[in-house]
Amino acid sequence: NYLEGTPYSQVTFTFDNQNPQELPGVKGTQGWYEYPPVAFEAGAHKLSFPSFKMTNLINNGSFEDSFDLKDAAAFQPSFESMDGMRSLKITANKYEEEKAFWPINSFGSNYSYSISFDYKNLIGSTLRFYVWEDRKKQNDAGTAFSSFETELTSGTSWLHFETTFTPNLDSRGAEIEFTLSGEDGRSVALLDNLRVERVIDP
Repeated sequence: NYLEGTPYSQVTFTFDNQNPQELPGVKGTQGWYEYPPVAFEAGAHKLSFPSFKMTNLINNGSFEDSFDLKDAAAFQPSFESMDGMRSLKITANKYEEEKAFWPINSFGSNYSYSISFDYKNLIGSTLRFYVWEDRKKQNDAGTAFSSFETELTSGTSWLHFETTFTPNLDSRGAEIEFTLSGEDGRSVALLDNLRVERVIDP
């Protein structure tokens, strides 16, 4: 189940602002529901849907829970956040480079994925962002292949980034990476609201 909340199993109509009626749907492929046609006459009518959102395929992408990355000195919680109570602070000292990886859970190569996050550069270099795929080979050893990479726009205020990632059909896994370089001096950046969601087309 890739939906957080209740799918649209039924919708509620309010005819002429006073007569609520429920209209059940027939469940189709990929969790979608189909409803019979409805004709509205002149008047005031309302149509309401239950709210839902897609499941985040990244563990603890809001960084509200405790996290365990390899270098505790380079990755610390920050109470300066875009949303919630905490964000992840990444620090790269001079001449050093710090990398953080997150696997995409429940990965399937026949789906596309929406990737989004908020970030902020405090000092020094800006973050670089990558998407890596683990592609099958004939000997089944696999190899890492960078299918997307970009140097993020620098800014001392919170910025938002979004992209859509469609893996190669022979990929058996994928992960996202953030890299911060201290090549030109100490660099510090914040990361928050990291989300990867499966894109479901109706």
